[in-house]
Amino acid sequence: MAIKTVKYVEDKQLSKHFMLHEFKCKASDTIKYSEETIELIEKIFEDCSNITKAIITSGYRTPEYSVKVGGSKSDGHTVGIAVDIKFYDKQNHVIPPKYIACIAQDLGFTGIGIMDTSIHLDTRTTVHYKNAKWWGDERNGKNNITDFYKYSGLNRKEVNDVLGRDDKIDIFYQVWENEKKTWLSKVKNVEDFAGIFGNSICAIYAQLSKGNIYYKVHTKGVFGRWLPEVKNVEDYAGKFGVPIDAVMLRTDTGKKIHY
Repeated sequence: MAIKTVKYVEDKQLSKHFMLHEFKCKASDTIKYSEETIELIEKIFEDCSNITKAIITSGYRTPEYSVKVGGSKSDGHTVGIAVDIKFYDKQNHVIPPKYIACIAQDLGFTGIGIMDTSIHLDTRTTVHYKNAKWWGDERNGKNNITDFYKYSGLNRKEVNDVLGRDDKIDIFYQVWENEKKTWLSKVKNVEDFAGIFGNSICAIYAQLSKGNIYYKVHTKGVFGRWLPEVKNVEDYAGKFGVPIDAVMLRTDTGKKIHY
């Protein structure tokens, strides 16, 4: 994902819920915005049926304007990775930031800051920022929060009920079997296993009911090696006719994968 720098000439749609003007600094026609930050915010909408809209109260800020409104000349807003944002429910009430902080934690936001009605969200890394992670409470200056559920005294059910989130994710997968030279039936979770005992496999497809899964396989033998990682069912992991002996999986859902 990239940080875009553009001049504000005319408005345009950046994602399903956000327009370019929403990220504009009041003191400049130059706008910086992070595609990764926008994509993760959209995942909050995807996961939470009770969220109907969001208003960005502060997007990009020039260093001078950031200082003027109480920030710093080198904070996440000046880099283009950060937003301060309010989320609203179906009754048009502002959702307390403590609930948003919990799902932001689950989704992998590296910058999270609770405010009175808004929440600070960013996707900082050391590639474009001074530190790789900051979770805090801007109301009291607490800067070392490690778990927003624990910090706010919330459990997952309470958060899910407020946000309308069903956080169950299913995984579907199938393998290419070398003896029959065919894709075997797709399997869901641990309802069955993928493969035939005693026969080797050489390729794997995998996808989630929501969110992305990335995976790669290692080929078997003296000259075995890790093959390129693939995403969802954009391709399969493996090489027809070459048995595999290991697989690695990861996801961007904030969930753990057991395999």
